[in-house]
Amino acid sequence: EHFVPEDGTNRLELNKLEYMDISGCRRTDAMGIRSLMKQRLGRNLRHLDFSGCSALVNDSIVAPVTKACSHIESLSLAGSNVTTYGLGVICYIHRHTLRCLNVRGCEKIELPTLLFSTSYELL
Repeated sequence: EHFVPEDGTNRLELNKLEYMDISGCRRTDAMGIRSLMKQRLGRNLRHLDFSGCSALVNDSIVAPVTKACSHIESLSLAGSNVTTYGLGVICYIHRHTLRCLNVRGCEKIELPTLLFSTSYELL
């Protein structure tokens, strides 16, 4: 079951949405999130919260979210299944806009590896 119908009927006009909190939501999946991002939902999103959506949030949503949410300032991935690689992609693409990032409880993220791989940006 997806949030946005495939045929576009009754599509919610959410293109002005700046804050989306689906923390703990168990009624959607990665495919639903990718579908929302394809509808250009994220173009004005500034704050996105996926906290506690471990089954939902993994590296398969990284590309659609980073592509759709070009102005993201705050992102919570707490308790998700995003990996070090996925987080690295997010941090690199949004290095000029991202101000707040929550990765508490993300067991697939190895912070030393991430810091080492992105250290060239600090030089």
